[in-house]
Amino acid sequence: MRHSYSHLLTVVSATALICGCSSKNSPTRKISAGDAPSQWDALMAAGIAAAKQGKHTQAVKQFQAAVQQAEDERNSQPGLKEYHLGDSLNLLGGQYLGLREFSDAETAFKRSLEITEKGAYSDRRMVISILNNLGETYAAEGKFDLAEKAFSRGLNLANESFGPEDKDVALCLSDLAELCQEQGKLVIAENYSRRALAIQERRQAPDQVDLVNSLTNLGIIVEAQGKYAEMKGLLDRALKIQLNKSGPDSPKLMPILQMISLSYHASRESLKEESLLKRALAIGEKSLGPDDPAVANSLYNLSAFYFSQGKFVEAEPLLKRALRIREKVLGENNLDVAETLERYSAVLRKMQRSVEADELEARVKAIHAKNNGQKLPLKYTQISPPDIRNN
Repeated sequence: MRHSYSHLLTVVSATALICGCSSKNSPTRKISAGDAPSQWDALMAAGIAAAKQGKHTQAVKQFQAAVQQAEDERNSQPGLKEYHLGDSLNLLGGQYLGLREFSDAETAFKRSLEITEKGAYSDRRMVISILNNLGETYAAEGKFDLAEKAFSRGLNLANESFGPEDKDVALCLSDLAELCQEQGKLVIAENYSRRALAIQERRQAPDQVDLVNSLTNLGIIVEAQGKYAEMKGLLDRALKIQLNKSGPDSPKLMPILQMISLSYHASRESLKEESLLKRALAIGEKSLGPDDPAVANSLYNLSAFYFSQGKFVEAEPLLKRALRIREKVLGENNLDVAETLERYSAVLRKMQRSVEADELEARVKAIHAKNNGQKLPLKYTQISPPDIRNN
């Protein structure tokens, strides 16, 4: 039987930090040699920089301005630079997705897909990226049939365009695996995930960092089936690859360490579990700063450990810090904030502070009401949104 604590883990994808940004396979537009950066280029660069720094509101504004600039370009020169508009909308949608503003994300991705598919530019990898982003949004909204259709379209397009061993085929299989996992279809999810991992292993040497995401995803799925020994083997391998690639202080180690801690939870080795969670938090504080969203995730995870141990006094200050960071970065009405408030209220009730707990629960209800009754999907209590693309 799975321990309830494992459901509380909020980890960062093994190849990404929480930035609330665009999909892992979004292409990067390059400026031609000798060309001066345009106003659109400058707006996009500013949006990407803001997103990487966790300045989500600023990033949204920059991407919105980039969309408007691209609209103006298209109106003045019909047919030219169509990809600017599709690209801007894709990154804007990714930012909305990261901020859990799913309706806005869906609108942006749908429009980006329509423009990119119909435009003369016709970048198939871009289409696959948008389909995967749209699928993630549908899944977050609980529209699983639409999510499966979007992911399957991306998979078929990748197969037809680039062959069965292509990196985008593996990414689409991973997305389908995550979708099936969220619906409790663990056997199907495991099959998709193993296929994705096999492609990654055949495409490159075993010590390459591109394997980390596939290893971690499969580890999450087998953990959900109680296969803790296999999970630990997969994640130990992922940890070794990431250590060799980025060193002992890289924030990319954080999600792997936090997932490995689950195997120690299952075997009731609480000292080892606590040590890994503290190590992940220390890495985040050192490399990202004390107010980064990934640090909030680590604080939340460590508080979940203490909650499971009945150490409510130790859990409370961690949750207070996590709540402060999430309110500052994501806004007071964000679903991640509601999740943190809900856990904090549970801690307060265990400490017999029912009046304070009632106040926090009232805030949770108000946030859900402002989000049309929507709650954070299971997927977003396990893996955070993908990182902004790297230039």
